[in-house]
Amino acid sequence: MDAKLKVSRAVTKLAFEIPFFGSCALSLGTVCTNQVPTGATDGKTILYNPDFVDTLTEPQTLGLVCHEVMHVIWQHCQQFEGKDPKLCNIAMDYIINDTVVYDMGLSIPDEGILDNDRCFKNMTWQQVYRILEDIQQKQKEEESG
Repeated sequence: MDAKLKVSRAVTKLAFEIPFFGSCALSLGTVCTNQVPTGATDGKTILYNPDFVDTLTEPQTLGLVCHEVMHVIWQHCQQFEGKDPKLCNIAMDYIINDTVVYDMGLSIPDEGILDNDRCFKNMTWQQVYRILEDIQQKQKEEESG
């Protein structure tokens, strides 16, 4: 099955099985592009790389679409002044994927960031960001000292 059909089926399945997320996915729409390595959102559309989606199962594609919808719902599509954008996204992904996998029972791509020990359970992305920032700082200190 091609990537476009797989994503379309995921959006339809969300609409029927988890209507709130399906409605959000339908209102965002999807764009197939090689400009992103996996999936992403700009807050207006869900972007996905067809080569990446081709490697996913249908349940993982569903999880990917739901993940991107959650970035929009939780207003993650903005610049956070004074914060590392990549580290912000990692922290957000930890929180989103915890919800997608453990609370909603969906699958995510194998490459997805997931806290299997659930150390970040019930935390905000800002709390996770501070923890990751501390770890990153300690690693830099160890490397330089």
